[in-house]
Amino acid sequence: MSPLGIFGPKTGHKPLFADLCQYHGLDKKTKLLLKNIVLKLDLQKPAELFVDPTILTKALKSPDFADSVDDLQELYNNWFAD
Repeated sequence: MSPLGIFGPKTGHKPLFADLCQYHGLDKKTKLLLKNIVLKLDLQKPAELFVDPTILTKALKSPDFADSVDDLQELYNNWFAD
């Protein structure tokens, strides 16, 4: 990989989050859901969503995301289930 990153010379957690969404081919609905998790769980490092299963677990248990349980469970299974 280039020292400039996957998609260009961007640094920091926000560009990394955007790059990871693009790399994983996430649709607009899923990106919005993940951005809401970042906001509601007050994540300082949004890209950690992609490597830390406990974040999605917290979102699954939160009443803020009761309408998104199926989508969150699918993400969890795709990213972290054995």
